[in-house]
Amino acid sequence: MFEGLHCQDDRPRWNLSRNPVRIRELHKAWNMHGLMTLRSLLMLHAGDVMEHAAKHVDTFYAQAWAFARFLCEAEGARYRPLLQQWITDTGAGTVFDPMHSHNSTTLPWNPAGIPEMVEHYLEVPLPELELKYLAWVQKTLQEDEEVDDAPVDGLAR
Repeated sequence: MFEGLHCQDDRPRWNLSRNPVRIRELHKAWNMHGLMTLRSLLMLHAGDVMEHAAKHVDTFYAQAWAFARFLCEAEGARYRPLLQQWITDTGAGTVFDPMHSHNSTTLPWNPAGIPEMVEHYLEVPLPELELKYLAWVQKTLQEDEEVDDAPVDGLAR
């Protein structure tokens, strides 16, 4: 989940919803109209982006973090149990696999089946999911700006 870590009372605290580095990079990508499409994001893995410019790598990780948060938090956590089932099926070796490569230990990972897999598990067509995801990202970025602009102990930031 790319969680943020801070210390409180000399003890580490993790917050899955707050990661200043990821949210900053998400703001940058949003403001520069540089977000990847959801289809592109889903079909990449970290190894794919490492050969790109740092800007592209940062956008990938920021969007991956945002999409993971979306799946856990959006629409009253609607997608969270569906994601959990997907993870459970994957761990059990019974994941829905339209390309028949994700259930195999001998075939390489095949990104072509990921969009269909996402639609199957999240029970929504990818174009509709992307609209919901983008609306959630926009709302999250607006809320982050409001938090950053809020006074702290009566002092402006």
